[in-house]
Formats: sequence, structure tokens, C-alpha cells
Amino acid sequence: MTTQREAVQVLSHPVGVVARFVIGQSGRWVGDTYQTIDCAPVLLNNRTFLPVRHVGEPFGWQFEWDAERKMTTVVKGDLWVRVWINEPGARISRDGGKTWTVAAIDPDNQAVRPVIISGRTMLPLRFVAESLAAQVDWNPSTRTVTVNQDR
Repeated sequence: MTTQREAVQVLSHPVGVVARFVIGQSGRWVGDTYQTIDCAPVLLNNRTFLPVRHVGEPFGWQFEWDAERKMTTVVKGDLWVRVWINEPGARISRDGGKTWTVAAIDPDNQAVRPVIISGRTMLPLRFVAESLAAQVDWNPSTRTVTVNQDR
């Protein structure tokens, strides 16, 4: 009898992590720790945009950029979000990319689309984060967005 061993990749996603961003500031707070980032969040069409990598790294999200298709895929376990530069729609998979659902990034504002600014891919924060089961809160008086991954 022979035994075959298979490699199994186990990915964990920290729970209870909170990240905060202030519009126009090139930094983020992860818990109580301030970290410099290379690109400040911006408001476009009344929505917060930033390289989603700055949001997802503390949460253990994975990222893939397809330059030819101008497509970004963000992965958290079996939840996958796929968006394209200058496109108002996206695709969401809840089964590891086996099946996909078409979704509007912002059904109330078709102008909300991923863009490239100064060579950086900027994604609409709320759509991506909430599609990956994170909570997003906006404080207009401090221009601060808070992302909480509690599951």
C-alpha cells in the first residue's frame, strides 16, 4: 500500500482588525499603529478611492493585477471580487471563482469606476470591502473611513 501526501494551503484572515484612512493623508492606522502608505485616499464622484492593497494587507486579502485586461482581482478565502479600470460593473464569486455574479459598483452613480491616478490603480473602497464581508464607516466631519473585518 502506498500513501500519497498532498499539500494543503491554509489561509487565515485576521478577525477584529480595524483600519482607518483619512482623505488626503498618506498613512493608515491599523488598530493603534500608524503606518505610512505611498498613496493617499481620494474622493472621486463623492466616493473614497485608494489602492485596495493598502486596505486589504492588514486583513490578509490577496491581490492580482492583469495589466493586459486592466483588471484587479481581490481575494479573501472563497470571496473574490473582480473589477476593471473605467468599468462601472464588477464580478463577485462566493465559491472561489467557480461561479460569478455581475454587480454594479454603485447602482446610484454609474460614474463610480476604478481608475488609474499617477500610475496607481484606485478602487472604490466601500464596494470592494463590503463585497469581502468587511464593514465600512464614513465620518464626513473628519473625512475618515474605517474598515472593520469582524468575520
